[in-house]
Amino acid sequence: MSDCQDTFDGASEHQLIAQAISGDHVALERLLLANYDRLARSIGAKLPASVQQVVDVDDILQQTFLQVFRDIRSFEARSGPSFFSWIKTIAENRLLDTIKGLKRKKRGGDHHRVRKVKEGQSSSI
Repeated sequence: MSDCQDTFDGASEHQLIAQAISGDHVALERLLLANYDRLARSIGAKLPASVQQVVDVDDILQQTFLQVFRDIRSFEARSGPSFFSWIKTIAENRLLDTIKGLKRKKRGGDHHRVRKVKEGQSSSI
């Protein structure tokens, strides 16, 4: 249902996008639900097996949808599939961020060396 001529119970995708941009959360939910399966398949195909033990597609989609709700007002509709392309790009970026974060944790990258500061000395941090 990525074509602007497709209908969502009487409203076109283009109309729902305009409503969502103007702050209509129900319109945005309808758009996200209409694109959910396609987006899940796309992200599922890119989810490395090593990451699947810790993170699943729904985790990535949840992060994606949170960002979409936060950033929808900055979305600029250009062509029929532009909304799907936009949310797919967000999902791919969330996936990459998740993979990088897991690699950082595996290498101990979340741990920071703390230097003890003696009394009377100032910290350079």
